[in-house]
Amino acid sequence: DQYFHYFKSGKKTKYEIILKTIQTLRKIRSFLPEQEQFMGIDPVLLRRTERLFSDFVCTLQGTFPPSRLRTCNPVSLIHELHVMRSSSQVRDEDLMETELDDKNFQMILISRISEFLKRPRATITMVELRTDMSIHADEERLLDFLSALIEYFETYNAKNIDVQAISHRDKVILSIKPDEQFRPELPLSPALLRMVRYAGGIVEKM
Repeated sequence: DQYFHYFKSGKKTKYEIILKTIQTLRKIRSFLPEQEQFMGIDPVLLRRTERLFSDFVCTLQGTFPPSRLRTCNPVSLIHELHVMRSSSQVRDEDLMETELDDKNFQMILISRISEFLKRPRATITMVELRTDMSIHADEERLLDFLSALIEYFETYNAKNIDVQAISHRDKVILSIKPDEQFRPELPLSPALLRMVRYAGGIVEKM
């Protein structure tokens, strides 16, 4: 935000901001090892972090962030998100098999603890989801947005979240509604809302 303020106020040129952003991105990325090497980092969170910076660079350059739009099933994406939230990367067998290998055991144990700390706090109810729908979207970006949106609802005490896909004329509407316990203190990030547009959709109502 500070860099963007400098850019808007004219204190920094576009090129200075871009170079500083790239430098910051590389520094952050150097602290985030590859998923294959360390399972303690959520791969979705890692991907969202990298995209946030790359999208910011594109914005400063006046270009539209690249997207891989293709035909996909929104209901399948919702089910995939549900599986991601309910499944574990680390099995009990993994802990037993690495018991004699201190390094691997430490890595897998940290991953198991991190999964416990980020365990789902809200129940997702999928309402009347038809399976014959299709949309033109960037699947990864849309999946990242849905994941971030549900985390936002959970942060502000939502315990139940209803998800519904509705076919209306020539479009598909994804309705994601938290229960009455949801009490937001801060609005959704503009960067998160832009993610929907980059994925090929729009936010009609919040």
